[in-house]
Amino acid sequence: MFPYGVGCFKDNVRLNKALGFRNINMKPHVSHLLSLTDTRFQKHLSFIFVMMNILQWKTSSFQSRLAFKRSWFPQVSKAFSRVTKEALSSLQSKLKKNSFIVPENEAEQASQDLLKYINYMSDHISGSTAEINACMKKFVLLFDQEVCHTSSLQ
Repeated sequence: MFPYGVGCFKDNVRLNKALGFRNINMKPHVSHLLSLTDTRFQKHLSFIFVMMNILQWKTSSFQSRLAFKRSWFPQVSKAFSRVTKEALSSLQSKLKKNSFIVPENEAEQASQDLLKYINYMSDHISGSTAEINACMKKFVLLFDQEVCHTSSLQ
């Protein structure tokens, strides 16, 4: 697709303003490539999927938040105060080896307790829990409006 590696999205040549290039964000660049009359990018077997994966990953990394129910705040704050950076690193290395782990100390136990209460939210990603919840709320509002509208007509 990019002969000799020239023209890639994060090409170092693009970052050199002395050469007269400007930095272009990845999403508009992908849109441009897919709208060209040359259909190589449109017909490539994996280009669209790889680009979508990269864009979703970037979105989930930089436009997400952690959320929990208000009633869970005491448990979350208590567990969060016990979590350490070392415990998270230890759990990460253990999870790479085996997905079923048993916490060995209080900090690791607190890390696992947090997973029970905290949800990873990103309403900017198609198919995410936050997007589904937002759609369900819209449906409920539409349904309530329709029920109110039909009952007032009777």
